[in-house]
Amino acid sequence: MTPGRDRAPVARPGRLSGITRDTFLSMLKDYAVPGLTIMGVALYGVFRLAYLFFYLPLRTTPEEVGYGYSRILAESVIGALELVTLIFLPLLLVGLAMHAGLAGRRHRRIEHDRPDAGGSESLVPQRALRRIGLRAFVAAVLVIVVSLPVLASWQGRLAQRGQTVRNVYFIGIPYLPVLAVQAIPADVVWINPDSERQFSLASRPCLMYLGSGDGKAILYDLRTRESIRVPAGDVSIALRYTFFAPDECRRLGR
Repeated sequence: MTPGRDRAPVARPGRLSGITRDTFLSMLKDYAVPGLTIMGVALYGVFRLAYLFFYLPLRTTPEEVGYGYSRILAESVIGALELVTLIFLPLLLVGLAMHAGLAGRRHRRIEHDRPDAGGSESLVPQRALRRIGLRAFVAAVLVIVVSLPVLASWQGRLAQRGQTVRNVYFIGIPYLPVLAVQAIPADVVWINPDSERQFSLASRPCLMYLGSGDGKAILYDLRTRESIRVPAGDVSIALRYTFFAPDECRRLGR
């Protein structure tokens, strides 16, 4: 026996699974970071479009109520990813079941035609599994991309008629918020009574609070269908704990 022949190979310093550490860090910088950046921009584009569809009927924009790049991603991406997973898994199972059924019928036909053709091949080989998984994932993403703006627009029109909206959900189990929007009936009064003479809020009992940004509170008047901007520090806003604005306000909002 030659000395040292049975020794285990010694890992060389600076290598990760056959790839040098410098190469790994270079690949991370050249591919992973730009890839994540592009993914973040794409997700922001989809979410921002959905937020815009919600706020358009209320005559404002996501930016006016304080939704920028970071906030939109932080408050929406987790719910959307969970939703993609919930849609992906049933699609994957259906795809696997259909493929296994077709493969089983094909296998039985081959055995009937050639009884000597044995074998224990899997009904869902790895190649087919990857293909079905990719198709299910793409389909789940497309469902989210198409349905989010439609759902947001529908909720925005409901808010325009006086219905309280606190986040946009896909009804299901679990109950996942995917858009952190809001339109809530509110009582708004000036902190300084002298401001009432310049712009009356007491004569506007049908206000919906939409949010605030750049120091301004954004309100929607169901009666006049106006979008109102007032200094956030100069008003007191009391949000009503109700699912709908008062009946007279809802009739005006239709």
